Amino acid sequence: MSMTPIAKPTPRPNGWQFPRRGAFLLLLLTMTVSGALTVLISVSPYGDKVDEDVWVTVGSQDDFDIGAPVRPDAFPRAWIVHLEFGELIALSSRSTHLGCSVPWRADFEFSGVTGWFRDPCSGTTWDITGNKAFGPAPRDMDQYVIDAGGGKVRIDTTRVLCGDDGRQVRRLDGAPWPCSLFRIP
Repeated sequence: MSMTPIAKPTPRPNGWQFPRRGAFLLLLLTMTVSGALTVLISVSPYGDKVDEDVWVTVGSQDDFDIGAPVRPDAFPRAWIVHLEFGELIALSSRSTHLGCSVPWRADFEFSGVTGWFRDPCSGTTWDITGNKAFGPAPRDMDQYVIDAGGGKVRIDTTRVLCGDDGRQVRRLDGAPWPCSLFRIP
């Protein structure tokens, strides 16, 4: 008997294999879509947040003594300062340098004057009006828009005006630019 050659079958793979490039592209696509959804969810308004009143009443004009900054319980992110000539201002309690909470130091003496805002993180020092006197902060203290009409003092919690950075950049009407956390000094 003679032997006839039989063709050897090609070996079958042990299972379906997913190509590496396809796995990488699928992973990249999944990460991109989930990142985009996270950003959209965190940025888009939802629920009652849209209908919230942006003005917070922090007291009456009589609650604020001249020359004694007060941090109101209703809005502790601001310092209300009643200046000598009667004007009320609302200074942001965040440092314009590192974002630390800035306390009023009534007993701190600097350049012969007692009473300053002093950043505990960087040592930047501002006077009672929020003007920078010393330190690495890039600008004066930021201010909230304030309304003291009708005897009540109210703060707009959504609008912060950037402190002066020495460049004298102002809007056409002379007001400072609205401030943002991402402003480059």
